Amino acid sequence: MGDAVTQDKPGEQWCSGVEHLGPSASELRRLARQLAPCAELDGVLRACTQAEVYDALFQDPILLQFPSPVSYRRKLCKFVVDVKKLMAESEHDGLVEECFEAVSAASPRSLFDGHLVLPCGSAAPLVLRVSRGTGGELETGGRVWPAARVLSELGSEGKLPWQGEGPCKVLELGAGTGIAGLSLLRLGAASEVILTDGYPAVVENLEYNINATAAAGKQVLPARASVLQWENPWTPGDHDVVLATDVCYHPPSFPALAAALDALLPCTHGAILVNEVRSEETWNGLARELQRAGLRVVEHRVETQVEGCFGMLVVSKPV
Repeated sequence: MGDAVTQDKPGEQWCSGVEHLGPSASELRRLARQLAPCAELDGVLRACTQAEVYDALFQDPILLQFPSPVSYRRKLCKFVVDVKKLMAESEHDGLVEECFEAVSAASPRSLFDGHLVLPCGSAAPLVLRVSRGTGGELETGGRVWPAARVLSELGSEGKLPWQGEGPCKVLELGAGTGIAGLSLLRLGAASEVILTDGYPAVVENLEYNINATAAAGKQVLPARASVLQWENPWTPGDHDVVLATDVCYHPPSFPALAAALDALLPCTHGAILVNEVRSEETWNGLARELQRAGLRVVEHRVETQVEGCFGMLVVSKPV
């Protein structure tokens, strides 16, 4: 599934790479790009020949250019060896070689482990470089968190408050890997996105993910990344909506978030915060802090296919 990426900027070649694959092999490739748990691949893996498995996993132009995390490739290839009985019933030398090479691969020394490739409706996929979660600025900002997936899901279903009125200019706080803002751009729900985070290392990775996602679709994206500290927010311009996902887990940061939203509002569609509700006390505490800052808050609970309990706060300044 490709060697570790060493270049600073992604290349520009992309194709879907599924046209020649059968249904089971196409599904196997789709799931592997998304880093799906091995158990989810069992059925389609058993339905594929060894040659189809090789084509799906090791001849994918996306995964060759943007390899999956080494840890995931190792687990996946161990699973392939077991399910396809490669030790006893090898029919494809290339598959055997690639699997055993992946199983024995050393973990990378860099902060980044590989890429997550996510489908985005009928548009080209998102390509997100993810970290190994080894501490530092990328401990949280280099991962994909559940609420970002929920917001992307809401956008794909046309359930965000402004959808139906046309695409808008999005400013995202605590953007992490950029999955939320970039997915809305791909889906046509955003005309432009500004992805921000308080940590320079996260912003550098956001720039990489913008370039990688652009390369996957062979297009320039109307997106940029910038450092934004909640304690000292700058006004980026004529954004229509402020977004934030899974930023509401540390109560001491709530006053700074409320101050940032107060500075960035009003805008046409206000602010939308989507979060996993891990603690009702923490979730309600955020709403109270925003109200103390003079902001109007409307709460919704979100029905989603993503596992967990999720809430949405629609925040605006009183008229």
